[in-house]
Amino acid sequence: MTNSFQVFIEYEVKKTFNHQYEHLMKNVISLLSEFGAERIEWYSLTHQTNKYIEVFQVPTEAHFYALKKIRTSKSHALFTHFENFVEGGGASIQYWALKKSS
Repeated sequence: MTNSFQVFIEYEVKKTFNHQYEHLMKNVISLLSEFGAERIEWYSLTHQTNKYIEVFQVPTEAHFYALKKIRTSKSHALFTHFENFVEGGGASIQYWALKKSS
């Protein structure tokens, strides 16, 4: 993926849903792979244990927008549940796609 985009997704999980969230993330990672994401990594912040960041690469900017649309869709079975685990709901999830400058 020479011209790939680095994607960062950041959010805070409600403390009461931490276990369910971690279980659901296995399915999220699998789904990301199906949509062309590579080098998928998943982090929790050391100073805020309920704050998470997903990092992965996608081949095009269109892939980023397609994944963001799926993740924010109210009709997608997996991400509808995911949104319920996040503090502040889906609107509080931060998305960034970075392209390496030449």
